Amino acid sequence: MPARNGRARHLTPLEKRYLQGKLRVLDMGRQLTMALSALFVLLGVGCFIAPFADDMQAPTEILFLIGMGLLLGVGGTWLFHTAHRRRFTADAHTTELIGAMTEQVVRVTHPRSGARQTMRSYHVDGTQLLLPFGGDVVCQRLVDQPVRAVVALVHKSNPVQGLGEGSVLHERTSDAVLLELDGHIHIDHVLSTYGPRYFQRRQLRETVVVGLAMSMTFLPAGWLVWHGVSPTTEALTSWWGVALTFLAAIVLALLWGWLYDAIERRVAPLPDQLSHEERLRNPS
Repeated sequence: MPARNGRARHLTPLEKRYLQGKLRVLDMGRQLTMALSALFVLLGVGCFIAPFADDMQAPTEILFLIGMGLLLGVGGTWLFHTAHRRRFTADAHTTELIGAMTEQVVRVTHPRSGARQTMRSYHVDGTQLLLPFGGDVVCQRLVDQPVRAVVALVHKSNPVQGLGEGSVLHERTSDAVLLELDGHIHIDHVLSTYGPRYFQRRQLRETVVVGLAMSMTFLPAGWLVWHGVSPTTEALTSWWGVALTFLAAIVLALLWGWLYDAIERRVAPLPDQLSHEERLRNPS
């Protein structure tokens, strides 16, 4: 756990509200883990029942299903038990972290499609930062540079400590909700200037723009089906089919972004036209 220094202070009312929002997100993740682990247990039970329901005779198939049932049942039960016991608590004061900004990159490959997903996290003094929306762009530019971060520590009960520190199954006892990062991020200034729901509005914008753009990108495939061309044929996988899909996604994202901003300016306008990254800073 990072050492507290003499500059610790109490949280401002807006910082407390922001911190409570982060705690709710963490608890939602806990509840989602419980739901998924319960599903794993049910799938495990199904694997045990399947050989008898289908009257299987091949020993290899029966052993495979029993093994899968054990894996899903035991793993799901352990996940459910861990998530059910977990609670998150936060300090009522700040902690100052001083050190180099480090980046941890985890790449996950989908076993079927082969698609790769890159997940990045940022750390100061060995503690992971829980960032505001858009904060990863700022932190990425500060990697390997000395920084001073003012945070509120969030402690988790019964962290998983398997396989030693640095492994995938090892959790730290505390993470840090970032409140200030030198002159680059200042949460209290952002919320006092743009409203306590500013970050939710930015997240909603991205969800609407990306979600609608990606869903409506399938329109070219619908057009091919309408004209009697199966989307599984070479037409869709040819270079012009791929180019059309990417072009549609880009155009739709720009269109929905412009439309969202136009509605926001009319319904709930923000006091300036700065970029999100510029708004994160404290001008003082």
